[in-house]
Amino acid sequence: MKLFDGLNLRYLDLQTGSFTLKQINATTNNFDAANKIGEGGFGPVYKGLLSDGTIIAVKQLSSKSKQGNREFVNEIGIISALQHPNL
Repeated sequence: MKLFDGLNLRYLDLQTGSFTLKQINATTNNFDAANKIGEGGFGPVYKGLLSDGTIIAVKQLSSKSKQGNREFVNEIGIISALQHPNL
């Protein structure tokens, strides 16, 4: 994924994983309310647990979101580029 870095005026080439909807449903227990850890401008965020024990956050795009797909992809890219153990 290529993401424009507005701070340094360059493009970042990010390595992001991809998952099937079946995998995402399994890791979040079908987006169970007990796994909801927050909500942002795009919709809710859920805690998930991968089969290898890795804890992940899953952002679910809400149909009520006023923000577009481009902004959603950019936010995911920015979060992916951060070097923080909780992201």
